[in-house]
Amino acid sequence: MCPNKIYGLILYFILSSTGLFAQSDSVLFPFISTPHSEDVQGKYLIDASPYAFIIDDQGIPVYQQQFLHGIRNFTPLNDTSFAVYCYRIKAFLILDAQMLPADTVYMSGECEVDFHHISLHENGNMILVCKELRSIDMSATVWAGSPDATISGAVIQEFDQEKNLLYEWKSLDHIGIGDTLTCLVDPLAQSIDYIHVNSVQSDSDSTWIVSCRHLDQVDKNS
Repeated sequence: MCPNKIYGLILYFILSSTGLFAQSDSVLFPFISTPHSEDVQGKYLIDASPYAFIIDDQGIPVYQQQFLHGIRNFTPLNDTSFAVYCYRIKAFLILDAQMLPADTVYMSGECEVDFHHISLHENGNMILVCKELRSIDMSATVWAGSPDATISGAVIQEFDQEKNLLYEWKSLDHIGIGDTLTCLVDPLAQSIDYIHVNSVQSDSDSTWIVSCRHLDQVDKNS
């Protein structure tokens, strides 16, 4: 047995004993119903917390796992690995091609991983997003704003395969709070998620395409 396989099995048993995975003999999976089309082929990933599934084009599960706590964003990283965000550890769990846990991924510094995005470059570098909280005087930006509002900004980080931080971008250092849409965010609130990044995509010129829901924008950042 190869070392990576052994490592995956060890990590699986550790996670099972610490309460991330449910024991297989105690799992009752939900029923999945899906329409079938001869024109659609392939496999589909579904996260219906606390369950994660991969189903084929017939709607038959080829992988299913129940987690004992909430999960989000069960997603492929490449042809041989997957990621799923686990609320209990506030991090992404990396799964190998056999769907065995291979690693856990956190942000650098005090940031907590945001479940919205994780991606893996062809060179092995990983991109993560987190939320950064700052206390800001909103009365200087909007009438009747809170003088000590908690503003949630976005932080994008890129890591190499040894988990060294290569790049970091903070929205609060580049995008003003006044750019947020008041139809989506209350500027008078005590806590304000002013940007709400949903996804990040690297461009061919080494810049980032960032989808910002609460700005109603797709920004290109360097």
